Amino acid sequence: MTRGRAQAFFDDVRSAAIDAERCVQQLQRLEEKMHDIGGGGYEPGGSSGVYTDKIGRRVAAYVDMESKLKGRREEDYNLINRACNVIYGHKQDGSGGVSRHNTLWADVLWWRFCAAAKWDDIADTLGYTVRPLQKHCAAALRWIDETGFMSNVIGE
Repeated sequence: MTRGRAQAFFDDVRSAAIDAERCVQQLQRLEEKMHDIGGGGYEPGGSSGVYTDKIGRRVAAYVDMESKLKGRREEDYNLINRACNVIYGHKQDGSGGVSRHNTLWADVLWWRFCAAAKWDDIADTLGYTVRPLQKHCAAALRWIDETGFMSNVIGE
């Protein structure tokens, strides 16, 4: 069985959701480390903006890492947002997207891919057993591919 376009897209969304959470956690740890550095002031060395003291170099490294993590998180959130457009429509209010066709499918897609939840957790949240939810998920992905729905919504 080959992976459809919808499956590939939503697998990327799940990876983005996992990465976004990892970025949030790393940003929190980075913020704690910045606070640990404390009141030790630092000055950029010379006109080049290169930090010459140890604390200054650490702060510069943290600021650089923070910028990279925020950029990655933003990219992840943009992909998740595109998936939400497919699932719930452009207004993301449930009046469009997959949810207009089948609300359970929409909820399963959101929990599995946008929230990157595990099947057991999804089953607990939605009040089903795992196997039927997996079947609903597969049916939703097939429907998206067969109808070309995703192409109509996000041009994929």
